[in-house]
Amino acid sequence: MEQFISISISHKTAPVEIRALFSFSIEEQERFLKGIVEHGALEECVLLSTCNRTELYFRGNNQNILELQQRLAEFKQMDVAVLRKYFLIYMEDKAIQHLFQVICGMDSMVMGEDEILGQAKEAYERALKLGTTKYLLNTLFQAAITCAKKIKTDTRLSKTSISIGTLVANEVMSYQKESKKVLIIGVSGKMGSIVMKNLYGKPGIELIGTSRSHNARESIHGSYKKLEMVHYLERYQYMNDADIIISATTSPHYTITYHELSENIKVDKKRIFIDLSVPMDIDKDIIKQEGAVLHDMDYYEEVAKHNILIKEQEIIEAQRILEKHMEEIKKELSFHEFLPQLAKVKQRLSGRSFENVLYELKDKANHEEFSGLLKLLQEMV
Repeated sequence: MEQFISISISHKTAPVEIRALFSFSIEEQERFLKGIVEHGALEECVLLSTCNRTELYFRGNNQNILELQQRLAEFKQMDVAVLRKYFLIYMEDKAIQHLFQVICGMDSMVMGEDEILGQAKEAYERALKLGTTKYLLNTLFQAAITCAKKIKTDTRLSKTSISIGTLVANEVMSYQKESKKVLIIGVSGKMGSIVMKNLYGKPGIELIGTSRSHNARESIHGSYKKLEMVHYLERYQYMNDADIIISATTSPHYTITYHELSENIKVDKKRIFIDLSVPMDIDKDIIKQEGAVLHDMDYYEEVAKHNILIKEQEIIEAQRILEKHMEEIKKELSFHEFLPQLAKVKQRLSGRSFENVLYELKDKANHEEFSGLLKLLQEMV
């Protein structure tokens, strides 16, 4: 008997090295799906591949699970016996739940992230174009995508960040100025790099980064052409024009002091100084400078804690929306399966009284089924 099934390799069980080996380019995804159809292995199949997961969703049976595991391994020239411990298998209701949770961002490393929605939509549309989806997968994917959009619109789950790097980027983006200059001291470091990547290419943002190393400056500028790289020793020269100054180094001493700042600032205006280092990079006395505002790690950790509380509430609401949509789609699938029998049932019940049908159902149904039926009848009247 064929069922809805998912085979998953994700961050839940597989280390990044294994996930990287199983990453599929768009060309590989199309070739894999075409191979399945051409060999008559399956009628319905969608392949989703992101940096954190590679998953197959299909209509099939237990034998197909073994066959597809083998096909995945062979496609990537690997030994399936070594890989089996990384596979997660979901079937029927569990597979439906998994699909909804994945597309709605509820199964992601960062709960509620909505990048997966676009990736899943593209994977589904690719399979649809190749003709590897029919009623079951079309219905399930369309319903899960609709559910994800509802969660995105009706909750703050994807809008509530708890990542320090993202919180800083969000603050920069919301700064009340159409065009803003952002100086990142220590852009080649871990945190500085995260913030830069979150801001890179955003409209109205001019990025300047500092590094002590000539090689690091050349390498970073080579990858990010719109990022102006300058030597660390030149940092004060760029603060006069900057609107936001971010320091994220591992330096044992201050990268910005009030004395040197006051000597280099010629134009008084509002400037936000963001210190992402522990111990602090920025001398707290800089707030004596006209227009200077200082935010440190304690500030962002408090914001993150507040956002965690919001996120926990939004997860509850998102789960409620998800369960409601899942319930509706499972009813839709059950009714679709029943439709071919509708004429026979109608003929069988023709001429019989409602009471006779009800008593027959009472004899055949268990307590839970019959109680549910009676409750529905009561609600109808």
